[in-house]
Amino acid sequence: MWTDVIPGVIVALVLLIAPGAAGLLCWRVHWPTALVAAPPVSLALVLLSGLLARLADSWWGVDWLVIATTLAVGVVALLRWATPWGRRIPRWSPLPALAAGQYLMGQTIAWLFMTPLFLTAFVEPTTIAQRYDNAFHLNAISAITRTGQATPFDTGALLRGSIYPNGWHSAAALVQQLSSLELQSAVHALTLVTMLVVWPWSIWLLVEVLARPGTLARLITGPLSLAFAGYPAVLLDWGLVYPTILGLAVAPAMAALFIHLALDPELLRSPVRTAGLIGLTGVGVGIAHPSAALSALIIALPIVAVALVRHLRASRIMARNPAGPTNAPEPGEGTGQGDGRNSSSLAGRLSATIRGVREMPGPAQLRAAVLAIVVVGSLILWAGLAPSTASAPWVPFQSTPQALGEAFLGGAIERYTLLVITLLSAAGLIGSAFGRGRDRLPLLAMLGPVIVYWASSAVLVAWWRDLLSGFMYRDSLRTAAMLTVTAVPLAIWGAQCTWDAAERLWASRRGRKRTASLRSASGDGAEGRAGGGSRAASSEASAPRSRAVILTVAGVLVSTVLAWHVSSHPEVRQRYYTAAEAYRTWDGSEMLSPTEFEMLEDLPEHVPGDAYVISDPWEGGGLVYAFTGREVSRLYMTLSRTPAERYLDDNFKHIAFDPKICGTLPEDRPLYFLDLEELRIYDDDIEVSGFEGYEGITEHTPGFDLVHQVGDTYLYEVTAC
Repeated sequence: MWTDVIPGVIVALVLLIAPGAAGLLCWRVHWPTALVAAPPVSLALVLLSGLLARLADSWWGVDWLVIATTLAVGVVALLRWATPWGRRIPRWSPLPALAAGQYLMGQTIAWLFMTPLFLTAFVEPTTIAQRYDNAFHLNAISAITRTGQATPFDTGALLRGSIYPNGWHSAAALVQQLSSLELQSAVHALTLVTMLVVWPWSIWLLVEVLARPGTLARLITGPLSLAFAGYPAVLLDWGLVYPTILGLAVAPAMAALFIHLALDPELLRSPVRTAGLIGLTGVGVGIAHPSAALSALIIALPIVAVALVRHLRASRIMARNPAGPTNAPEPGEGTGQGDGRNSSSLAGRLSATIRGVREMPGPAQLRAAVLAIVVVGSLILWAGLAPSTASAPWVPFQSTPQALGEAFLGGAIERYTLLVITLLSAAGLIGSAFGRGRDRLPLLAMLGPVIVYWASSAVLVAWWRDLLSGFMYRDSLRTAAMLTVTAVPLAIWGAQCTWDAAERLWASRRGRKRTASLRSASGDGAEGRAGGGSRAASSEASAPRSRAVILTVAGVLVSTVLAWHVSSHPEVRQRYYTAAEAYRTWDGSEMLSPTEFEMLEDLPEHVPGDAYVISDPWEGGGLVYAFTGREVSRLYMTLSRTPAERYLDDNFKHIAFDPKICGTLPEDRPLYFLDLEELRIYDDDIEVSGFEGYEGITEHTPGFDLVHQVGDTYLYEVTAC
C-alpha cells in the first residue's frame, strides 16, 4: 500500500529541507524563503558530506551529512556574528510570510486533487520505471549504499568515466537507508517529494520574484504548477531521467536568486553572503544535473543583461551629474564635440562607456562587475556545456510558428494544453509585452527557454542547433520541461493582469455610479452630508480587512475549481494513465518482467555473495547488482568495453572450448550466468550491440550447469573456468 511509503516521504522532506534551511537561516534569510530555497543548498551539503567522508576514508552515511551541515552552519554563524559586517547583514526576504501562506493554501488544495494521479502513474510502491536510463540510476543508488562511497567521482567510475552528477542518487540512498524501504519504494518516495513539494515550492519563489502577484493569483499557483504538459508530466512517461527531474525542480530557486540579485542592489552590501548563496545554490542544482543549473542561468540571463545596461546608463548619468539624474546630454555628447571623438561610432560609444565606468563610485563599479560576470559566464557555459551529440538522436518535428506558439501559450511537444492555461498564458504575454518596468520580467525570463525549445524542436540540423540546445541533448522532451519553469510564472502573471483589469473595470463602474449619486444628493443639507461622511470613513477603515477576507475566500474557491478541473480533465488523466505504462510490471516489460523479478528475489539463495554474474544488460541483466548486490559483468547497456570484454560478449557460449574467454573473467571467484527473457530494451539489435555470445545457451551447453529456473529465466553455474 502507498501508506508504506510515508516513512520515505518524511525522510525525503527532512533530508531536502532541514540541512539547507539551517544554513540559510544563519545567513539571515527570512524563514519562508529559507524553507522553499533549502533543497538546492541541502543537495550541496550532501555533496560536501560525500567528499568529506572520502577524504577521511570513511563510510558515507547520514552521520557525515550531519557533520557537513554542522561545519557549514558553524562557518556561517562565525561570519555572521563574529565579524562587524556580518552583524550588519540585512535580512533577505523575497518571499514574505503572508505570501508563503497563500501559496501553501493553494498548494494544499492541489495536493488533494493531484496526488492520486501521481500514485496512479507509479502503479504500486514496488514498481520500477521500465525505461532505459533507470538501469544505471538504480545501480548507482545500490553502489552508494553498498560501498559507502558517494562522491561524483565514485559514481562516474561506474560508467568508467571521471565524474557524474550524483545528487539524486545520494539523496535516494539516504532515503533508503533511513526509511528502511526497498529500493523501488525509496525511489518513489523521493520522486513524489521532488514533484509535489520541491518543484512547487521552488516555483513560488520564482513567481514572487518575477510577478509579485496578489492573493488570488498566489492561491491558484498550486494547481497551475502541476497542470502543464511539460514538467513534470512529460518526464513521467519518458526516460525517467531522475537527475534532470530533480535538477529542474530546484532550478527555479536558483533562477530566482540571480534575478533578485539583478533587481536588488542591496544584496551586494553583503557580498560574502551573496557569494555563499550563489555558490551553494549553484552547486546544489548542478550536482542534481548540470543542464538544470545552466537552465536557471539562461532564465535569468536576459533580466541580468537588461539590469546591467540600465545600471551602466544610470551610473554614468549620476557620475557626470552628482546633483541628480537627468536626461539631458552632456556637452558634446552625441555630436562629436567636447573630447574630439565621434561618440556615434561603435568605438566612440565603447570609449564613452569605459570612461563612464571609471567615473562610477566603487559600489556601482562592483555591481556592474558582478552583473557582467553573470552575463559573460552564462554565455560561456551555454556555449561550452554541450555533451557529445552522438548520443542525442532527437530531431526537429515541427515548424517555427508551431514551436513559438507552444512555447508562449503553455504547450509542449504537440501535447494537449488546457484552455485555461492557453488563455492565462496569452494574457500574461500581452500584459508583459505592453507593460512597463517589472511588468516585463515574466516575458524576459521566457526568452531563453523559448530559444532553447525552438532550437530543439523546430530548427533543422545545424551547428547552432547544437550550440543552443546541446546542453539538453537537443531533446525536445527535456527542453519542454525546462520551458515550464518560466511558463508557470507567465500564466500566473496573466491571471494577475486579468484580475487587475477586472478591478479597474469594476472601480470605473462604481466611480460613475458614485458620481451620479453625489449629484442627485447635492440638494441635501449639511447635516446629512456630515452623517454620510462619517459612515464613509468607517466603511473605508474596514474595507482593507474585508477585501482581504473576500479575496482569500474567492481564491480558495477558484483554486479548488481549477484543481478539480485539472485533475478530472480527460486529457490530463490520460497523461498519467499513459505514464503508468512506464511503471507497469507485466510480461512485456522491457527491463524486468514479473518472472525476472522473481528470479532476482531467488538469486541470493543460489549465488554466494562473492560470486561474479555474467548477463546480457540489454535484457535487464545489469539490475542484478541493484537488487541482489552481486557483482555483474555489465551494469549498463552502453558501458564502454575493452577489446577483451567485447570478445567475451561475442563468444561467451564457446567458453568450454576457448581458454581466452576465461582470461577475461575474474579468477578464484564463483562464476554464474543469468539468462533472462528474450525481450530486449528498446528492441535492441543483438548483432549491432555485440552480445551474441549469450544466445543459445542451454543446460546442454558444455561448461554450464543449470542451477535454478523460473519460467523462461535460467541461472547457470559456469564450470568451464
